[in-house]
Amino acid sequence: MKHVVIAPVSELMEDIYVGIKEIQTEKVILVCPKSRLNSAYKVKEELSKFHIPVSIRRIDGYSWLDFLSAVSELKFIEKRKQLMINISTGDRTSRYAMAVAAFINGIKAFTIEEKSVMMLPVIELDYSSLIGNKKLELLRYIYSREPVSIEDITNGLNMSAPLASYHINGPTGLKRLGLIEVLKDKKLSLKLTDKAKIMLDNQK
Repeated sequence: MKHVVIAPVSELMEDIYVGIKEIQTEKVILVCPKSRLNSAYKVKEELSKFHIPVSIRRIDGYSWLDFLSAVSELKFIEKRKQLMINISTGDRTSRYAMAVAAFINGIKAFTIEEKSVMMLPVIELDYSSLIGNKKLELLRYIYSREPVSIEDITNGLNMSAPLASYHINGPTGLKRLGLIEVLKDKKLSLKLTDKAKIMLDNQK
């Protein structure tokens, strides 16, 4: 079975060739910031010799969120394909980001060790079972209107202030889980963290 291989772009791309030698590859998608487009186009030209099509998914920044959002989008676009992520072609930042993206999206990933493919474990996270439907509803409400206050939440979701506070500040609350942050304004407004946004975007 052939795979669509997703790979970050860095200055050291030799492991892309080791990957396609051992993994049956239908297509390669390079996740690439603007500063590394030249490297991406060079790989595209080289892989054309092996008749492997390459597309470039350009990202605007270089944060974990940029990589995770790109992978979530590619999972949706290529939902009928068998995806794999080659994390070895990245630098430290993009390797970590792509590994986390694989875990969040339940995509197989591999690295290259001593010129051989080493598969990483597949861990697909089911956030709805971890935090519950009520907290998910609360997150979606905040995401659609952020920043919001507790008063906004109680009015918008018809939820009592003590219950809203429990879901936010309790021992298993959204704040403790690292899914929301409190803005120190007059209303102590709430907004989602990058982790929460990625989680919700991945569920669309």
